Amino acid sequence: VKHGYYNEAYQFLMLTGLRIGEFSGLQWQDIDFENKIIKVQRAMSTAYHDGRKVEELVTPKTSNAYREIPFFGETEQLLKSWREKQLAFKAKLGDRWRCKPEHGDLIWTTTMGSPITRYVIVHDIKRVETNMILKEAARAAREGRLPRTINHIHPHAFRHTFCTRCFEKGMDAVVI
Repeated sequence: VKHGYYNEAYQFLMLTGLRIGEFSGLQWQDIDFENKIIKVQRAMSTAYHDGRKVEELVTPKTSNAYREIPFFGETEQLLKSWREKQLAFKAKLGDRWRCKPEHGDLIWTTTMGSPITRYVIVHDIKRVETNMILKEAARAAREGRLPRTINHIHPHAFRHTFCTRCFEKGMDAVVI
């Protein structure tokens, strides 16, 4: 994913441990660059009603889900890089930018301005997995061995990985 459109998004997920819905519902007003804090105040819910996709901002999953997350690692640089990329696409598309006014100024949008939801991430991960499987098959054939199994990566794995890394660094379980 290093050179893909969603590179910053994947890195952000790894650095924050956010749920995908929380990630999708983040707005630029939730980022406090001065104090280096991310405020989780809402989540994006995606459902299908009568065959029509409905994306709406909802309250977080639990009362504890309202929280402030400090910037870790290169979070600030990732957000600034993403903002530049997003503004370039927004300027290029003009009135064709798809971000709905009721969603506010979303951080994580596609190249067309739609929210990056769980479905978008799942679709992109499948593309990455397929690419990995093909590369491993070719490498295994060259080396005369069976290809290693590439397991499916679920979007929630970013959250699990974040928590694992925090434990490895000795963070308190209550804080995590």
